[in-house]
Amino acid sequence: MSERRRNAVVLTIVAVLIAASLLLVIVGIPGAVKARKTRLGLDLKGGVELVYRARPTAQSKVDSESVNRSIEVMRKRVDQLGVAQPEIQRSGEGEILVALPSVTSTQHAEKEVGKTAQLYFYDWEPNVIGPNGTAAPTEGTVTGDNTGGGAGGSTAGVPEYQAVLRAQKRAPVLPPQASDLGTLERGCTAQQEKGCIYGTWYLLDTKHEKVLHGPEETKANLYADNYRPPAGAVVQAVHINPGTIIVRAHPTETGAGKVVNKSPESWYVLNDNAVLTGSDITHPQQGFNEGSGGNGEPNVNFGFTGHGKSVFEGVTKAI
Repeated sequence: MSERRRNAVVLTIVAVLIAASLLLVIVGIPGAVKARKTRLGLDLKGGVELVYRARPTAQSKVDSESVNRSIEVMRKRVDQLGVAQPEIQRSGEGEILVALPSVTSTQHAEKEVGKTAQLYFYDWEPNVIGPNGTAAPTEGTVTGDNTGGGAGGSTAGVPEYQAVLRAQKRAPVLPPQASDLGTLERGCTAQQEKGCIYGTWYLLDTKHEKVLHGPEETKANLYADNYRPPAGAVVQAVHINPGTIIVRAHPTETGAGKVVNKSPESWYVLNDNAVLTGSDITHPQQGFNEGSGGNGEPNVNFGFTGHGKSVFEGVTKAI
């Protein structure tokens, strides 16, 4: 076979294969072609990429377990942002890479994903708000004391939507001297000029009685990163004045202490009147629930500063 004829045969075979592949696409033979939506990366779709580096402290070291716990916490915070198809993964031994497609505000993303959790201690019964908008320390159906779930349990709480409406009715409760703790910044007013913190905002779907978004520090943050409410929702932005907060009921447990629901849809309205904060504790360390009746689940052990110890003793004595 001549060289020219051999090349002609090869070209013919290639042409037949190309034609056959085109036929599969055009005719749509079942199983031959499967459509797949193209997923755009940050370079094409835009967004924010955050890199966090874990550093050891006197109370904890950087290891695989601690990094994985941090990733899980970040994942929950990203879910609250409503970001579609986020990527959270380890990058190296002690780094965490967070990619947020379509997010436009780097500052907002950094604040929500990487913020440090704050610890507050409340004297429960005197601060739980009942249906009439005032504290009801002796009403067990409000505090949960005479229910199967106990104080702060899921039995006495209300859906988050109802809790927001209950909290909305309360007037501002301002401390004697405004501070940057809690839900009020020094010198801030209800107009929230320059984005100062004055209470919290929630975005509601009044038609389906659902909380779509929140809490946020400003109304604008409810719509950050081009957030769009679901189709059919009747949207209403609700402001809760400083001095009132909403908290979820504690996890539901069996009689043996086994957690069966970590995040019940049950909420309480509280006076934002913490007796102690995280600055009043010392040497927090992870421990485990051991001893008689212990199930080996992790807990947190800590001590108090001199001021914290005095306040804690006074509160528990009064109780």
